[in-house]
Amino acid sequence: VGLSLDGADTPESGDKPSLGSLMDWGGRVGFTTLAGRESLLFHGSLSRRTRFPALRELYSGALGRFVPNPELQPEDLTGGEFGFTLTEPWIELQTVGFYQSLANGIVRASVSTPEGKKYKRVNQDRIRSFGLEILASGEMGALGWAGDITFQQARGINPDGSEVELEYEPGIAGKLSAFFPLPLELNAIASGRFMGEQSCQNPEMGGLQPLNASQHLDLGLRRLFSIGTQGAGRVEAAMSLDNVTDSLVLDQCGLPQPGRTLRFQVRVW
Repeated sequence: VGLSLDGADTPESGDKPSLGSLMDWGGRVGFTTLAGRESLLFHGSLSRRTRFPALRELYSGALGRFVPNPELQPEDLTGGEFGFTLTEPWIELQTVGFYQSLANGIVRASVSTPEGKKYKRVNQDRIRSFGLEILASGEMGALGWAGDITFQQARGINPDGSEVELEYEPGIAGKLSAFFPLPLELNAIASGRFMGEQSCQNPEMGGLQPLNASQHLDLGLRRLFSIGTQGAGRVEAAMSLDNVTDSLVLDQCGLPQPGRTLRFQVRVW
């Protein structure tokens, strides 16, 4: 069980109105318990947290791209989760179901101004999300693997109860990695990521722009060396080819990740 008390003040807000003093409480109650066998653990929690708008969100115009909004209200998050963790010699599996309700969630909107179309941060009456997260790792002979996948539904709720789509909230996202030893003490690594369809706020369109689902495949080789007396130091040499398929992966509207990239890295410790 935990309790928190958060406060914020903006006594020097320049030519913008001050929010005055803000204060709110948070708390969490959680549990873990074994279920008749040491390899199976159940866990769950209920929590409430608050987040006050950052100065950047309140007052920054971001080089003319945003309309400042000093009237933003604090966000209040109420949520719960329940799941289990199974640990066996050949696999570790964790599954968690979650539900979250965010009051006054701060989101971006597109607005028209005399200087053109811009972003503006506004409070969404409520944001509701729920879903399931699965994480697993294990070994199959010499092959090691790890992966995770998340299914979720996130929607903005208006005061009249109607729902709206939110940006950057894919319904499914996941990652799978595999590790395999090779001769000469090399280790091969393959990692693939998948992101489902989502949307981003685009002022030029005056609303949300769809983003297609994306896939990302990385391959790599690593080798660990010992240096110094009795292996006191370590050197890791790595070579990787990122985004092997040269896929288009957008972090934001018009902001793609690098294409096919060859990297060399040496780490000493």
